[in-house]
Amino acid sequence: MAAGKPVLISNKVQIWREVEASGGGFAEPDDSGGTARLLRRFLALSAEERAAMGAAARATFLDRFEMRKAVAVINRSLEEVSHERAS
Repeated sequence: MAAGKPVLISNKVQIWREVEASGGGFAEPDDSGGTARLLRRFLALSAEERAAMGAAARATFLDRFEMRKAVAVINRSLEEVSHERAS
């Protein structure tokens, strides 16, 4: 995702929903059939569709998974817990 490449992922990986919802890739079950479907789906895309999927993957990475974003989310959660404990 960080490199702006389409993501082909198992639905056992925690972020598969975000990958699919963003249009940044495909997810399938974690078995040989799922792997085959991922490859078929990806290979059926045009070059333009692959480029758009890669761009969506990069945008999702920057919005949701880039380290500064992750730290900000963790910090907000910690602040909320601190405020709750102080009340």
